[in-house]
Amino acid sequence: MQSSKVPILSGIMPVYNAEKYLEDAVLSILNQTFTDFELLIGDDGSSDRSKMMIEEFAIKDDRVRPNHNSENLGKMATEDSLYSNAKGYYVVYH
Repeated sequence: MQSSKVPILSGIMPVYNAEKYLEDAVLSILNQTFTDFELLIGDDGSSDRSKMMIEEFAIKDDRVRPNHNSENLGKMATEDSLYSNAKGYYVVYH
């Protein structure tokens, strides 16, 4: 269940076919000592397991907010979409 509290920080992470590195990258962020954040991960139409992995992280940790493009739109379009959905006071790009 997602908290209605506004996080201090929104982290934005666009990914495309990032299956090989996604788990390490996400766990590195989720395991920080600072915890008042949301992590918006945008899958940009990947053809690997990235989308499924993002969904699994979202189930395990409600700070993860997934977003999926049905086709590859490019990094900037994916970042713009994530940014428009960010709720934090500050936004950080990963």
